[in-house]
Amino acid sequence: LGAIAVTYEHLHTMSGCMLYVLVACLAIPDLETNRRSAAWLRHILFAAILVPSYLFAGISKIRYDGIWVQLTGSWFPTGVDPAHAMLPAALQLIKDYPMMQTLMSWGNLVVEFFLPLAVLLHADVMPLRYLFHLSELLFHVSILILRKLG
Repeated sequence: LGAIAVTYEHLHTMSGCMLYVLVACLAIPDLETNRRSAAWLRHILFAAILVPSYLFAGISKIRYDGIWVQLTGSWFPTGVDPAHAMLPAALQLIKDYPMMQTLMSWGNLVVEFFLPLAVLLHADVMPLRYLFHLSELLFHVSILILRKLG
């Protein structure tokens, strides 16, 4: 069901949510009485939904835009009006200095490719997992700052 819905939905973020709900249905009857069910469900959310979603977002950007575009930051939309940002000065700074676009692009590669890959290869390293969570949080905060809601 989740795999079929991916072909019809317009937001890639919905597929992970749907798959998590489907998998959670397996653990719901046991959650109240079995602590291992909750641990299993958290592990599934992290290792089977969150990390692969970010990894494949990174792979998709490299595949469709190319590695050079990702390394140079030339994908950054320079035609965007800073008035459309929550913090216009931050967007203006990035537009004015191409090196900022390159640094953001490298950060994007770390967040959406290298860190998820490292977490999948070394899932037992807790500091790496914490770094993944922190980087994803900062990634989405930066998107919130550079875009205006509504």
